Amino acid sequence: MAKSKKRVQRINWAQMLLTEKSPWVIQEAYRELRTNIMFSLPGDGCKVIGVTSPDRSAGKSLNSINLASSLHEAGKRVLLMDCDLRLPTVHSKMGLKQEPGFTNYLADSSMSINSVIGSVVSLGGLHVITAGLLMADPTRLLMSEKVRETLVELKSYYDYIVIDLPPVNMVTDALLLADMIDGYLLVIRHEVTQRKSIEEALNKFSFAKNAEILGFVYNDVSIQAKAKGAYTYGQYK
Repeated sequence: MAKSKKRVQRINWAQMLLTEKSPWVIQEAYRELRTNIMFSLPGDGCKVIGVTSPDRSAGKSLNSINLASSLHEAGKRVLLMDCDLRLPTVHSKMGLKQEPGFTNYLADSSMSINSVIGSVVSLGGLHVITAGLLMADPTRLLMSEKVRETLVELKSYYDYIVIDLPPVNMVTDALLLADMIDGYLLVIRHEVTQRKSIEEALNKFSFAKNAEILGFVYNDVSIQAKAKGAYTYGQYK
């Protein structure tokens, strides 16, 4: 007898993106998150927000997208950057091409940053920079002076820059830009993220100079409990 094939459930990411058609409780949750961030980062000038998680499968990328979308909805000039250069997923969730993206720009001195900034019509023209071509040593790229110079340039055009980063317990990448990030959000997934993982992540942040945690996003509780949905993060290498 032939073995039955295990069905793979495909997630319709378009339905998970925050829009005016999203359930009211989800829209309100992101409005609350948006308001808390605005109060946590007062003052003029662009604010750079890093979004990470202790481990994979917490839902950080979709929360990065929806936070950026919520800020954009409020009339702010917003840029979403996928700086998870090892396992990028922002492009696939938003229906975009992975490249040309940030790594292509970093590796090619002839490219301008404007050439890799796209916009998503379905999200009101939200600006996005995808990760780009996967490189052998993303850590070296993120530590380059060109990254810092680029962020300084981008900050002159936007009110908020939301950066999707790798899980902090998996690799060091999330903390490499601490001196350029005004505050981090740590995404915690209900019944998935373990307490010891949260403690490990907080310990890593404590050793990173200028790394400030704005707060936690508690993810994947039922809508009845006023949550934001169930998201997945793929196998990390």
